[in-house]
Amino acid sequence: HEYWGQLTDGRMIFEGEVPLPPASKFQGHRTIRLSFIPMGADKVRQFSESLNVDGTWSINYDLIYTRRAKAK
Repeated sequence: HEYWGQLTDGRMIFEGEVPLPPASKFQGHRTIRLSFIPMGADKVRQFSESLNVDGTWSINYDLIYTRRAKAK
């Protein structure tokens, strides 16, 4: 996978081309957009979308990463 992007309005946004699986009825690549959104000092949201043939975006996943508390 190869992605490119930049920081926009406080979000890190990448777009890239992902190869389709061999069993797919389509050939080639799919355009993916990844957004990393800060949610405070200890949380980041990762939001993934795929570009559809009609030009709209579909959600792949929506994750939240939280920093683990330090061991005492």
